[in-house]
Amino acid sequence: MSTQKQKNPASVFLTLAMFNGVGGIAFVVFYFFYKSSGGENSYYMLIAAGAAFAAAIGSLVAYRIFKAKLEGLGRK
Repeated sequence: MSTQKQKNPASVFLTLAMFNGVGGIAFVVFYFFYKSSGGENSYYMLIAAGAAFAAAIGSLVAYRIFKAKLEGLGRK
């Protein structure tokens, strides 16, 4: 049998947070490109960036909660 250390399932939330953060940065960059080219309603890009950053923060909070609950299960 393999004696590999099992990966923590809560680490999925870190991956989600990373991709949401990158998406938020991309929306901010696209906002400036879209605004400089005369795009109307360019503020929608900022709204999307805010939603992506909020999702990243939510994923980080969920990671901490989920990790603590998994550690609590292991102690019983």
